[in-house]
Amino acid sequence: MSSMNALLVTLTNMDGLSDQQKEWRNKDAIEHRDRYKLSESVPTATPTHVVAIDPQHLALNEEEDGLVGIEGPKQKIIRMLMDEEEGSWKLKVISIVGSAGIGKTTLAKQVYLEIKGRFDCSAFVSLSQNPSMNKIFTHTFTGGVQNPKTFAPYLIVINNIWSESVWDTICLAFALRKCGSRVIITTCIEDLGSVCRPNFYGHIYKVEPLNDFDSRMLFFRRVFSNEDACPDHLRKVSEEILRMCGGVPLAITSVASILAGQGDMMIEKWGRILSSHGYKLETDPTIGWMRHVLSFSYSNLCPELRTCLLYLSTFPEYSSIRKDDLIRQWIAEGLVTEKFGCDQYEIAEIYFNNLIKRSIINPVDIDDCGMVMSCRVHDLMIDLIISKAIEENFIAILDDQHTMRGSHEARRFTLHFNRDLENTEQNLVLTRSVHHQTRSISFLGPIQCMLVISEFKYLRLLQIEVYYSNIDSYDLTHMCEFFQLRYFRIRGILCKLPEKIGGLKYLETFDIDDNVKNIPSDVCKLSSMAHLTLPKHAKIPSGIDKLVALRTLKVSTSYDTSIEFYEGLGSLRKLRELELGATNYMSRDKVVSLAASLMKLGSCSLRSLILRNGDLSLEAGDRLNFWSPPPLHLRRLHVFEVVFSYVPDWIAKLDKLTSLVIRIHEISKDGFGVLARLPCLLFLRLSVHRVKEEDATIVVCSRTFQHLKEFWFRYKVPCLVFEPLAMPRLQILNIQFDEECLYGRDDGVPCEPAGIEHLTNLMQISAHIHLAHHWMWQTPALPRRKVKHFSERHDEDGHGQVEEEAPVYKKAAEAMLTRATSKHPGIHYVNIQFIQM
Repeated sequence: MSSMNALLVTLTNMDGLSDQQKEWRNKDAIEHRDRYKLSESVPTATPTHVVAIDPQHLALNEEEDGLVGIEGPKQKIIRMLMDEEEGSWKLKVISIVGSAGIGKTTLAKQVYLEIKGRFDCSAFVSLSQNPSMNKIFTHTFTGGVQNPKTFAPYLIVINNIWSESVWDTICLAFALRKCGSRVIITTCIEDLGSVCRPNFYGHIYKVEPLNDFDSRMLFFRRVFSNEDACPDHLRKVSEEILRMCGGVPLAITSVASILAGQGDMMIEKWGRILSSHGYKLETDPTIGWMRHVLSFSYSNLCPELRTCLLYLSTFPEYSSIRKDDLIRQWIAEGLVTEKFGCDQYEIAEIYFNNLIKRSIINPVDIDDCGMVMSCRVHDLMIDLIISKAIEENFIAILDDQHTMRGSHEARRFTLHFNRDLENTEQNLVLTRSVHHQTRSISFLGPIQCMLVISEFKYLRLLQIEVYYSNIDSYDLTHMCEFFQLRYFRIRGILCKLPEKIGGLKYLETFDIDDNVKNIPSDVCKLSSMAHLTLPKHAKIPSGIDKLVALRTLKVSTSYDTSIEFYEGLGSLRKLRELELGATNYMSRDKVVSLAASLMKLGSCSLRSLILRNGDLSLEAGDRLNFWSPPPLHLRRLHVFEVVFSYVPDWIAKLDKLTSLVIRIHEISKDGFGVLARLPCLLFLRLSVHRVKEEDATIVVCSRTFQHLKEFWFRYKVPCLVFEPLAMPRLQILNIQFDEECLYGRDDGVPCEPAGIEHLTNLMQISAHIHLAHHWMWQTPALPRRKVKHFSERHDEDGHGQVEEEAPVYKKAAEAMLTRATSKHPGIHYVNIQFIQM
């Protein structure tokens, strides 16, 4: 569907609207046409103008993509960090310094991934230049990781420190604990790298530009896959481009991404990059060249993609942006239309992946399915995006600088205030300049700085995220008057919503957290609803089967949830993501109805299914053992609360499955082989009640689990045997077993994992040991001592207690796991936790 056709649909789809609403709709459509120049003769984008890459490819090949010249610096920093001659028990700080775009963050992240398994706790934190973010980080760090009751070593990476005052504040947290802990900071300010406290062991590592060899490798790999594939007529201009890039990875990858995106290899297009009219090098030639390249990247995008890129200016600078939120907001704002036979969400995914492919935005978090979960815009690029957005009157920004960037007539306003409550009056003065015709408001900060929202009748998008507020609740009962609202999301404050919102006919996203208690009774009557997230303990309104456009549903059921709800799930034929929690035991009839609905969804395009909490037991498992037709489009299947008697045959048909959490009553060699042959599996968490007697061990055969990166295994004994070439990409291994195996068994069943040395890419191994109910009594093979102390923390399932100090059990566990890992060259530390069941 073209942009003009989409506009015609907007104008004609007005059934059931009042005259005033029709007038608003017409006015909005005309403004949409004029603002985005839909009436101009813009060539319709063809599939060659967008890059339809598979997001899983990014995750499967992230090790190889763009990481050149990094191994030497990485190993040097690791030696600095782990050098025992300098006092391994002391806190050591490494400062990685270098100019913007030089690759500091990439280097720090690779070091972090390599060694984090050697520490009890670890974190990678990117700071922003928003002061409130620093205070949140400091509070979290001093109250969380730096719990004074614990003294185990930690590893912290703090990315993007820009001032000495910020460093001084963070140093206060470091003073609490020094037992072999390590801290890595990255900064663009070279002088800041030398600011280390006298009682810290510290080093400075300055990141240098890539040499000619690595620059050529990075450039030609991005453009041609290798240097030999470069045509002769492009070699001279390639060398000139590389000379201008000066070995800066950001500049090289940016310009390479532009050239790789061209449909042909015409030398004229390449030459344009070197001779853009009006370009003058700035004071810093490296920065000037990069900004030139980035500006060229922007102007080289198709009109729709440029508009989507400008929208990134609505998020806090330097923040991590969730992909799902971004895509839903693009669609709510009318920036994405159907084309090429793809719906809006598929086109938005293509746009998002295109921006990543061009290195305009960078992946931050990869989820368990290998999909990009969040992204971040590079510091230089966000400056360009904001300046372009303001220049084109796309957005206005209000923040604690007490100035408004952009025009008060802009249709999008983003308000980002920090926690300094003394500035409340000044912030309120700023908000009064927001025009009542605005279409989009994104608010972050104390709620007392919020504008009078009831005055904005034309809102399409409202996003509120509250922190450090001195007001306990917020009244949003008037939101039922926002007849054009398409996107609503609120976080961080007790909020009162209207009793009914049936007039919001265009509402697509309704996302509220646990602070909201009252749910509008008619929310299930909104036929346009595509994404519904309700808080825990909220009563689910009746009529879920009426939400025929629903793509995402995240709710928790309770004892008073009607059986009609479970039956109605089977009617949601467009559902892509279902996350269903249960706050109590589910009755048999509800389990049967849920299983029947899931069966119906098997023939649809369900991508993600998560069933958490609640005891579904063998009843649901027995029914789902015969799931037909099977959900062939599933990428994520987390059904830990469902107990399957055996590995269902239909799982073998899920060739797109990348993340699996499952509990099996009895597993056999053949059943485990079904899981081993899943071609795309990246994450597996397997809990087993029983192993068939003839298969006393679970053997991970050679050349199986080809893409698996993380494996969690739970059984009473860690009877895993890894053959050579098994799980070749595995990075994280977590084994969970019972404490009886620590002091031997009499039935001949092996009690220790074997062949861990064959997991060549393994970085981190951990063990969760479940203590029996008799843990406080003596055990046959251990000294007569009790486990001393259990903390208030819970395990990953939310139950049980995790032991902080259990020297007797820990000694036996360490001895067993040391034997199992002694032959692995990369494993120097095993993280052991004890769980009282």
